[in-house]
Amino acid sequence: MAADFNRIYGQFRSYKVSFSVQAGESAFRFEQNAEPYVGYGIVLTQVVPSAAMGGGNWSGALLLIYTCPATEADTVQVMDEVNRKFSNNILGMTDVVGPETGETWKMEAGHNDYWRKDYANRIVGTEVFIRPEINFSPLKEF
Repeated sequence: MAADFNRIYGQFRSYKVSFSVQAGESAFRFEQNAEPYVGYGIVLTQVVPSAAMGGGNWSGALLLIYTCPATEADTVQVMDEVNRKFSNNILGMTDVVGPETGETWKMEAGHNDYWRKDYANRIVGTEVFIRPEINFSPLKEF
């Protein structure tokens, strides 16, 4: 997620505006009224450097926290997958994974096969299972 934001913000560098986003996440457990709960949280922090300020401005750009009774955790994981697929469908995107590394990327949907340029984050889609160039490895949709 942070890589997507940083890629978007990168286009402003030509205007002498610089942003940087970092992300952190945590899974946790707790009890409420003697009932076990599970939770997940993610935060995006943003830094806008400023020479005039002698540093920059740091802020929390996004904070999401989800909790539910532990007995409902399996249902919540299933709904997360349903929501991911629904969102991809609406946006015309798909998720691909490197089978050897487990790294994931969100890509424009509509291709039969997806490829990653080795040692780079360049992903391309093709209509037939033929490498775009010799140094591309196949990815799998999930």
